Amino acid sequence: MSTTKVLGSPQAQSKAGAPPADQLLVLAWAGYVAAVAEMGQATHPDKDGESQRRVTACAEVLESHPAHTPVGIAAKLRYLVSGIHDSPAAWKALVEGGSLQDAIVDDSRAKALWDVISEVEALVMAPVVEPDAFADTVAAFENAAPEPLCMPQSPTDAMVQAGAAAAGITLKRFANAYAAAVEAFKGERAA
Repeated sequence: MSTTKVLGSPQAQSKAGAPPADQLLVLAWAGYVAAVAEMGQATHPDKDGESQRRVTACAEVLESHPAHTPVGIAAKLRYLVSGIHDSPAAWKALVEGGSLQDAIVDDSRAKALWDVISEVEALVMAPVVEPDAFADTVAAFENAAPEPLCMPQSPTDAMVQAGAAAAGITLKRFANAYAAAVEAFKGERAA
C-alpha cells in the first residue's frame, strides 16, 4: 500500500488500524468521504440534506479534535486540502491515493502541504521497534558474540587491586594469575 493510501479510502483506513487516540479523527475522515460521495449520487433532496448534515458533523470533528498521532494528523491534513482544492483530480488523489501534483500545478503552498501529508503518512508506515524487540536483538547479539569478549584480556587497575586484596597476594602475582586464567579460558573455548 502506498503511503498516500494510508487514509485515503475507508478500506485503507481499516487496514492501517487507527490508534485509539485518533480513531475518532480517522472515522470522521471516512464519514466525510462517504457523505461527500453520497451527495454526488443523491437522487432525492432529503438524501442530499442528510448527506450534507453528515459532511458538516464530520467536518466539525475534524476541525475541533486535536490529533495525537501521525494517523490523526494525516486525517486532518487531508480534510484541509479537500477544502482548498475541490477539483475531481484533487478529490481522487485525496481519497484513492496517487499524485495530487497534477491537480495543484499552480499552487506551490498546496504542493508543500501535499508533501507534508505524504511525509506524515510515511511515519505511519515506518516500522516501529518495540522495546521487547530491541532487548531481544541485544540479547541475540550478546549470545552470538565470541566468548572471549565476555572477559577482558587484561585486568583493569581496580580489578588487580580488588583481586590481589581478596587473595592476599601482590598486585604482580594477581596480574600474572589473571593472564594465565585468560589464556586457559581461550584454550577451553578453542577446543
